Amino acid sequence: MTHALPVLLALSFHSHAAAAMPDAEAVEARVHVFERPTPAEAARLEGRRAVYRVSISSHPSEDRYELAAPEGVAGVLIWGDRALHAEATVEAELRLEYVPPRFVKEGRPFPGAWRYVLDKAAVVGP
Repeated sequence: MTHALPVLLALSFHSHAAAAMPDAEAVEARVHVFERPTPAEAARLEGRRAVYRVSISSHPSEDRYELAAPEGVAGVLIWGDRALHAEATVEAELRLEYVPPRFVKEGRPFPGAWRYVLDKAAVVGP
């Protein structure tokens, strides 16, 4: 009985230390590459804060950036704090918006599309 206590403490400490250091693969899995989510993954992430790796396509207005996104989807990052260039890692809330079909100014039909909006963003890395 006197030997069981030190062994138990050592095992408890070892499992605590392992839990405190996250696995690199698990950390990488928590960073979502914005260009890749399927519609099902986007629906699961909608309304939740998560970390996203984004590639910036353009900066058409003061607080909005157009992002590289899955095919057929428009990506938007709302961020007005400082200039971003090329790529960034952001923590943000994903909002899905459907833009219905309509005619654009030139009279061409717009077929409708999904827009993935990263809102309430905070830059957490380059």
